[in-house]
Amino acid sequence: MELSEALKEHFGYDTFRKGQEAIVRSVLSGRPTIAILPTGGGKSLCYQLPALLRDDLTHLGEEIIHLLAGGVQAVEVGVELRVRRAHERELPPRDHEDHPL
Repeated sequence: MELSEALKEHFGYDTFRKGQEAIVRSVLSGRPTIAILPTGGGKSLCYQLPALLRDDLTHLGEEIIHLLAGGVQAVEVGVELRVRRAHERELPPRDHEDHPL
């Protein structure tokens, strides 16, 4: 199957974004490949498409790292919100006379 056909079949795209095709070809060749693209540049596709086309086992470490980082960030935000809410419950009510508009 041609790469452009596989791209269309599996992801619904007619063309690759800049740099994606070269990365996919490198991965398919078996060479160790690192892709540095901007956020939203399509890095995941560069590894997922070859995984769909190959018959062997493929490990997508970037996806795991991304999920873990997102989980840590979600926990940090949740803890911060809980601390803020607890702190707000402990504060005495504001006296609006002390703070004129």
